[in-house]
Formats: sequence, C-alpha cells, structure tokens
Amino acid sequence: MSESLETYRNPELAERRLLTEPDHFLDYMDDQLNVPEWVFRDVAQNRSTASCEIAMPDAVTTTLHEVEYRMEEGRRRRVIVWMGYTATQMAEGGRLFHFSAPAFDRVDIEVPAAGFVEENLRPGVAQPFVSPAMTRADASLALARAEHLGDDDSLQVSTAVTNRHGEVTHRKFQSLLVCGIPFPAWVAMFKDPGNIFGRSLPLRDEIHATSVMELFAQMELPVEMLPEGPISLVAAVLPYVQRIDQKAYESVSEQLVRFRTRQEFYAKEAERAGVEWAQFDLELARSLRTGVATDALRFFILQNGHDWSEESLRILNAHELDDAVYTVDRELAALLARAKQKLLGDKLCVVTDNEAAIEGVDQDVRDQIKINHNSIAQIYNEGYDLGRIRQLEAQQYALLHQQVIRSGGGCSGNVKTAFNELQRHGLNELGGVGENDNPFKSAESSAKWTWKPGNCRVKKCPSPKPTEVGPCSVCRHCQREFDAGRDPTK
Repeated sequence: MSESLETYRNPELAERRLLTEPDHFLDYMDDQLNVPEWVFRDVAQNRSTASCEIAMPDAVTTTLHEVEYRMEEGRRRRVIVWMGYTATQMAEGGRLFHFSAPAFDRVDIEVPAAGFVEENLRPGVAQPFVSPAMTRADASLALARAEHLGDDDSLQVSTAVTNRHGEVTHRKFQSLLVCGIPFPAWVAMFKDPGNIFGRSLPLRDEIHATSVMELFAQMELPVEMLPEGPISLVAAVLPYVQRIDQKAYESVSEQLVRFRTRQEFYAKEAERAGVEWAQFDLELARSLRTGVATDALRFFILQNGHDWSEESLRILNAHELDDAVYTVDRELAALLARAKQKLLGDKLCVVTDNEAAIEGVDQDVRDQIKINHNSIAQIYNEGYDLGRIRQLEAQQYALLHQQVIRSGGGCSGNVKTAFNELQRHGLNELGGVGENDNPFKSAESSAKWTWKPGNCRVKKCPSPKPTEVGPCSVCRHCQREFDAGRDPTK
C-alpha cells in the first residue's frame, strides 16, 4: 500500500490530542465540578492561540507567561510556568502528542530550548526560535503532516517583562506560522555573515530542519533588532527566499504584508474564541467526571441533530439513555471535541475573512454568519438570555453545515470535515490528517436526511406516539424547540 495520511491513522493519539484541555480541567476540578480561575484562564489562553492557528493564518499571537523563582539544590532558579508546569516540563510533555522518531528528535531540541529561555531570559534581549517544517530528509510528507509538522514554519520570539525593580516577572511570547519558505532560504540566511545575526551560524547539515532548530542558543539579539518580533524574522529571511524561488518570494511577501495588518482585530476574536472553546472543554470535563452529558452538551448534540453522519449517530445512539440524556466516556467526548473544533474554526474563518478557507462561501452567507456572531456577543454583553443564544447558535450551525470551509492548522492539525458538507457538495475528503481520526466520514449525505415513524425520545413530548422522528429520535415538534433554544425535556 502506498504511503498516505491514512497510513498514520492513530485513534488513541487522536483522542489524546482532542481531550488535552478537558484533561487539564479534570486535573484541577473539585467535587463541585469547578476549577480555579487561573486554570480556566490558562486553558483559554491556550485555546486562543489554537484558534489563530486553525482559522487566522495571518495572526501573530502574543501571550504572557508568569515567571517564578524557586530554590532548587541550594540555588535560586527561575522558571516559566503554565498550568503549574514549567516551560521545560511542557516541552517534554510534547512527546505524548507524537508517535514518530523524527518528531521525537524535534522534542529533544525543544526541551533544552525551553530550558535555555528559562535560564537566560533577561531585559533587552530577544530569544528567537526557528522551527521549520519537516524536510524530506526528516520524514515523508505524509508522516510530517500526520505529525502536524509538514506545512508551516513556526517562528517564536521570547522577551522579558520586568517590574519596577528590574526583576523579570513574565515572558512575552510571540509566535506565528508562515507557509512556503524554502528550507534552503533558511540555510542561506544562517550561513551568511551579513545576516541579521551579524555572523555565520554553524549548521550541522543543510538538509534537516532540526539543524536549524539546534541554533537556538546562538540566536540571541538585542530587542531593537526584532522590533516586530517574529515578523522581523520573516522580513530577514525574505531576501534569501527571493534568490531561491521567485514564486515563493511573492507568496511570503504577501504573508508579510498581512502579518502587519489587523492584528488587534485578530487578537480580539482569538480571545473571544479562546473563552468559548475553553468553556466547551469545561463542559466536556464535567461530563467526563459525572459520566453524564451536561445540558450544554445535550443542546450541542441536538442543535446539530440534522447533520450528524451515520457513524456519528452510531456513537451517539450507543451513549443515549433516555429523554435526550447521554452517558459520556472518552469516545463520545472526543467526538464532540472534534465537532466543536471544526465548527468553531469554520466560523472564525468567515468572521476574520480567511479568503483561502472560505472562497466557496457566498457573500450573503458570510454576512449572516457575521451577524449571528455579533448578535451572540451583544446578548452576552447586554444580558445573558440563554434561550436566545442557543437559538442563534442553532442557526449558525445550520449555516456552517451547508458550506465547505477549510479550517485547520498548527498543533490542532488540518481539520478534516466534521459532518457531511463535502459529500453534500459532491467533493472528496480535504487534505490533511487532522487529529488522525474522522468518525464523521460518511458516504451518504445528510442533505437527504428523512423522517421515519418512531417514538420521540423526549418524555414530555406532546406529539402522538408513534410519530415522525429524525436520526436523533426527536420528533419535529421537539426538534423545533431545541432549534429555538428551548429545552422540551424540562
């Protein structure tokens, strides 16, 4: 069998990736199913960055990580912390989310790189980290994409934030993903004595991406040399791209222009998306703890009741108890996490005008998705009307299901379709392994979804029995109630 993305399908790894943040919540959840505020904040920050990666490729993310000082073996040691873990520990934990030797080789560099920043973070100094996409000397394209390391170069810059006494209190961490820089351009830049570093940097070889990653300890620069953080790195490598590949030069030049625009808008939308995504993760965690879906998850399932694929319905029906109540284990939680990621990413692509992802979406549909998005935000700001919010969410989901939107990227992966929109439009599966598993894949379009005789699962349903029910065993009357944001089971 020829190598393809399917070669590296790994459901266990897919589940671990999808449930990373719910698992973080479970680690800190109390008996009342609550988590400390700082835990929610850290997860939301993580999700904000992920939102940029899956929907806003032109966004430059900026986060602040707290710095702590600890006594270890008789000396005062500085560490950068997130979710109670140090930066070095977080880098080491990255092994859990990979499966191949080439990816583990990169983690072997990322761990000391994180330790270097912890030890050497200081005022006035910028610490870049260049992590190119895997080259063909590193791994095949199929393996690289299965590891989410096949298409984008990750550029990061760390700088120190100090208090009035000059003590470092936070790390300012800026990052972006840039696509299409030929690897030889990086090699040429680092070899050139006239580069931004003012000297030639010794590369182990000129064919492996890891040979560039290994230079982290030699890349320190005065902050004035990187006034735009990682954007300045893109500008620095651009002349070398031009010498090697004119088409790539044009592409990277266009990305550079976009990196310099709309960043406040992207940051605002990413922050909002991070909170929304983290709240969904918290609902998943609570449901995993109790074994029963929360009301929020029940509504999510039923709001999308018209569009689940046959395989998804098999999983949902296997977890259904009675009266629209679902037991929740990791299989169902991963299914719902995957669906939320796709819907959130698709919505953000429209809201932020990610033209490459939404080129097939009509303008009137784009406008309505934006109107719904802003209306929900307004309701949150003016007064929490849960029924109205759920009604608008159902309308939003219905619009998104009718479109083919190419969200995905970064650590979360190239998201594969999360329902049946591709089959509805007669298209093949999009490229990208995503989280390495896709239970939504179905040969039959839900656009041909039909009603059939049966009993509605809602105990208080006023419809006669039997009546007509849809795939989720909900009758027309109760489905309209769910779509309107009301709960007919109450």
